[in-house]
Amino acid sequence: MKPTIHRLRPLLVALALAGPGLAVGVSQLEGEVAATALDTCISFEELDRILVEKHAMSPAGRDALDHLLQIKVLEKLAREARVQPSPAEIEGMWNRIEAQVIESGQAPNLRTWLRQEHRPEWLFRQSLRLAIVHERLARRALGIAEGRDVSRELQEMWLDQIIEERGTELPSPPWEDGVAGRCGDLAIGADEYLLHLHWLLPHQDLTDACRHLVLVRRMRSRMPDLSQEAIDREVERELGRRRAKVAANPKYQGITYEQIMVARGQLPGTVAADPELQASALTHLWVDRNHGEAGLRRIYAAERAHFDGRFGEAWRCWVIFLNAAVLPNPLNPRSFEEAAAELEKLARGIEDLEDLQRLAGEHSEDPRTRARGGELGWVGRGDERVSEPIRQAVFEAFGSGEPPAARLLGPVRLPDGVILLWVGERREAPGWEEMSALVHLELRRRFTAEVLPEGALSTYLDI
Repeated sequence: MKPTIHRLRPLLVALALAGPGLAVGVSQLEGEVAATALDTCISFEELDRILVEKHAMSPAGRDALDHLLQIKVLEKLAREARVQPSPAEIEGMWNRIEAQVIESGQAPNLRTWLRQEHRPEWLFRQSLRLAIVHERLARRALGIAEGRDVSRELQEMWLDQIIEERGTELPSPPWEDGVAGRCGDLAIGADEYLLHLHWLLPHQDLTDACRHLVLVRRMRSRMPDLSQEAIDREVERELGRRRAKVAANPKYQGITYEQIMVARGQLPGTVAADPELQASALTHLWVDRNHGEAGLRRIYAAERAHFDGRFGEAWRCWVIFLNAAVLPNPLNPRSFEEAAAELEKLARGIEDLEDLQRLAGEHSEDPRTRARGGELGWVGRGDERVSEPIRQAVFEAFGSGEPPAARLLGPVRLPDGVILLWVGERREAPGWEEMSALVHLELRRRFTAEVLPEGALSTYLDI
């Protein structure tokens, strides 16, 4: 029977933040399932180890600890001053924020926006309650009369002063006494902090941690003959590759890979235990064991059109894209002919790449490329990641390897719209040394996808 991802964790987080004495220790949660993929399960115990080692000292982790510290101080002050917002006050603030969300067009209502942002409603409502408490306590302490504005900045300055006066202590992990922070007589338990991290860390960081733990487990199961010593050697090789890459980059000016990781929040001495690094090491080992140099050459020969098309000769391109349809409709109100006419007008104002980049930012309707000034990236002859009409237009005009005088192409019709293309520099096909590394990279990607197919991972965050 496949284990079910545990639904208790959100409730435990709520209890941990509700008041003193209600936090539940991580040790009591051992065996809970944080993520599953096919027949592989990851426990919260495993996930929490990664959160401590990789994120507890990161900027996001420190922000989460500061947030929890402020919550604890505000809750204590509210109890002492007997300040308790009414449900009607919280609902009023909810309605005001919801009106702003709707007006901005971000979502049809606040609950939808919270789901989009992966923020639980109970935690958001708690933040509303604390915002009212914060404003009311600051107003009282500063002697500001009702009806007069108390700016957010002034509230923060007041709370920062309270916390500074009481004194704070934020030790680094491991927290042998079970305390992640102190402020005066208030203590933040390591378990409380870990629970808080589950909601305050970026959703992608938590998902990635689960994914990498699953990958390592499943990759190791594909190589059951490997000893721990062999795995450790491969991890050290991966570290060597990363160290060399950092050393070759002049922007780091002598800083080591380990120093960079520690600066990002990784605990000293735990870099080799990072499951992301271990998964990368195991993909290298898998390809080396199963293919080798001769195998890479055989795969390249068998799939030469694919590798040359994707990694061979290519042109760097920028685009302005306009949506269009055969029959205009409310979702796509412009015909292909109308879109082409609009782009022809824009083309008359384009003399260089800077002109196209500026107009792409103003007019292009593809959010991904518009955010980069219209940059599409490298267009290879057989790169299926790029629409075929774009590849055809580029290589019909530039296939000889010599760029014509005019670098602006189009309008070019696509299945869902029309584009103008600016063609920039040319990338030549690599030699075998570089191509073999690209074949190796592709085989590692395929192994990763085979071990963990798309959509196979489920985490507690999806509940």
